[in-house]
Amino acid sequence: MNGSYNFDPMTGKPIAGAAGTPPVQVPSKPKREYSKKEIVLAWGSALIGYLFCRTFWVWQKPEIGLLFTVCLFAFGFVFFGKRKRKARCFFYPVSALILSSALFFSSSPSLLFFTFIYICSAFLLFCQTGSEGALERRAGQLYVFETVKAFFVAPFKSIGAAVGAAFTNKGAKKGGKTLLIILSGLGIALIPTLIVFALLSFDGNFTDSLEAIRKAIFDKILTHVASILFGVPIGMFIYSSLYESAHPRPDSFNEEACIRIENGMKFAPPLVGAVAIAPLLFLYVVFIIAQRGYFAAVFTSTLPDAYTFADFARNGFFRLCAVAAINALALIALRVFSKKTNSGKISPVVKVYTVVLSLVTVVISGTAISQMIMYVSNYGLTRLRLYTLWFMALLILIFIVAILKQFIEKLPFAATAVTVFVLCFAALAVPDADAIIARHNYNCQLADTEYSLDVEYLGQLSPSSVPVLCEVYGNEDLPDSIRDAALRELGGYAARDVRPFNLPELKAEKAYAALDRETQLQAAVAYDGLFPHVFISLEEQSVKDGDYRFCKVSVCQYDKNEEKVITDNPEYKPFGISSRAAVLDKIGKYLDMCEYLGKESILPFGTEDLSDEGRFYVHFDGSGSSSSVCLYDRENAKLAILDFEDYGYHYY
Repeated sequence: MNGSYNFDPMTGKPIAGAAGTPPVQVPSKPKREYSKKEIVLAWGSALIGYLFCRTFWVWQKPEIGLLFTVCLFAFGFVFFGKRKRKARCFFYPVSALILSSALFFSSSPSLLFFTFIYICSAFLLFCQTGSEGALERRAGQLYVFETVKAFFVAPFKSIGAAVGAAFTNKGAKKGGKTLLIILSGLGIALIPTLIVFALLSFDGNFTDSLEAIRKAIFDKILTHVASILFGVPIGMFIYSSLYESAHPRPDSFNEEACIRIENGMKFAPPLVGAVAIAPLLFLYVVFIIAQRGYFAAVFTSTLPDAYTFADFARNGFFRLCAVAAINALALIALRVFSKKTNSGKISPVVKVYTVVLSLVTVVISGTAISQMIMYVSNYGLTRLRLYTLWFMALLILIFIVAILKQFIEKLPFAATAVTVFVLCFAALAVPDADAIIARHNYNCQLADTEYSLDVEYLGQLSPSSVPVLCEVYGNEDLPDSIRDAALRELGGYAARDVRPFNLPELKAEKAYAALDRETQLQAAVAYDGLFPHVFISLEEQSVKDGDYRFCKVSVCQYDKNEEKVITDNPEYKPFGISSRAAVLDKIGKYLDMCEYLGKESILPFGTEDLSDEGRFYVHFDGSGSSSSVCLYDRENAKLAILDFEDYGYHYY
């Protein structure tokens, strides 16, 4: 023995490179191979990521949200092709497509945003639950583990798959190198370009031209460039979820490991949990006895002396949240940490406590709903109040499912709870919630003359409230203050110039178009912050023989709320004219262009401070042969329509 070893004396394994021992061969990772379809779809994933970025603020462009939903799940089905998928996974695309109809039928921003979040979540669960690597055949005791794996494990296991597939052949690799060379060249050219820009920036015409190019082109392009830059990694994430689902690889996050973790957490005898929760039940009994007068007031719909309706409703809601959170945590702790019986079933103690705590939550939820209904009956419905009622009803249904589970052991709690949530969310999101709110409040006004309709709040809702606002203004039995407020909110709707896409916007446009022209002008005047408030800017003007001769006229927009004039409208450039007749002729051509672009063909045009008599609005009848000037007399609060022929109006 010379003291040298060719093996590890502790483990007995050979030492790499030791004398007389061949080097240990470390097995290399098998190289991934991609089909032609997967290579093509790897490039398509960038488009899906781009659409995601364009869709994220989904309430601004719901039509893009619908397109994204269809493209996302179509992308998934094309990727999987004829691969066999587990039946439970199809629940998610079906529910997502049903919920996506809210993007057409509803217009509440918060509901549309949460609809978008569910669509994205459903896609990840669709990938995970349909895979051969899914933890369960149907949603059951490992549903939480399954969700964690779908969101935080599976998509990152193959995060580079999209890049590997996109550049898997020599031609793609050569293209990638070419792209790298181009980017390097652009980087080298950056410094001299900045130097030349600094030298030329002293020239006013040059900077004006660059500014015009920036506003006309780059402001629009940069948003798309940003969407592409952020869309590429998002597309890689989406592609990774699909690839890992189609080609699952063994890992430590499997069914056996999750079951072992779950069983390892069940260390406490059920009696320990029963003793720990008994004081909580005792406190509930004492509380209900002490608050018997409070609960009597709820069931008889009477307001206790120490409360206002708002305080009464808030007190009930926050009490429910506290009770539901405590009971849910207690039930989860019982379910997770309590040992099962020798036969592998849930302990009867756990079942009894689950039923009792769930019933307590259901009762308190019922009282909280009654308190909120009392509040709504007196002060009307708002988004927050509607969402609160929905949340409390959802809590009742979930805890009822928990009770049923104790009597029907085969009932899959996770799958049933998810189904209940999706159905409840669809019942809230797909119908037009804002229209329901507006209609309910208007009906309250009609039923109770002492009820004060908050018209300004209706104006803050989406265009869904416009048909109701039209009815409010047309109802001469209502107080003038309410009708005037409705007229002002209608003017605000017209000022927003919403391009109709979804059903609420189409209904709003139809209701507003049904108003006569004078009412529309009155609404514009009542709002007095019309945007776009379009007027003619007379620049470089000169007067000769009492006739105005202008060198340039610009079409501007005035945002009175922001108190600034916008003159950089690229669609309508300044034009040169030489007489007052040409002014009106150009206005007519401008109106024709509005009509061609799908804008309102008789938009009001205002000119600021032409006289001391008020504000003028000019519009044409569409034929170009006649027009009207509408003058608003502020002192008498009247709108006078002055007709004239052949552009003969002397104020010009």
